[in-house]
Amino acid sequence: MKSSQQVASHLCQQIAYIFERPLMYGGTDAGVDQVLYDHIRLWCFVFEREAEFNETWWAELAREECGSANLSTRFALNHPQANELEIAAYVVEHWKKIADSLGIPWSQVAKN
Repeated sequence: MKSSQQVASHLCQQIAYIFERPLMYGGTDAGVDQVLYDHIRLWCFVFEREAEFNETWWAELAREECGSANLSTRFALNHPQANELEIAAYVVEHWKKIADSLGIPWSQVAKN
């Protein structure tokens, strides 16, 4: 069985892959939002930081004035002419901020 550190390291690698090729992993802009939510939340679960995840995630949604929408939905509503790639790029940009503020070392994994 894998250790929690091995699981966390694997999650970091997966998060880096998703950031690099979001639509390949998410399928759609909404899928990118969901897969990043799931992976980053699971990383926080491994380190018993679910409350910090919730605070950070909700703060980012509030900054972007998402209301009850997620990042991809809010951007699509605000930019009806945006294509899926543009929406996915916006989603990745904001999930990177969330991951960085949580101290998830995805960028170090991406360089290796």
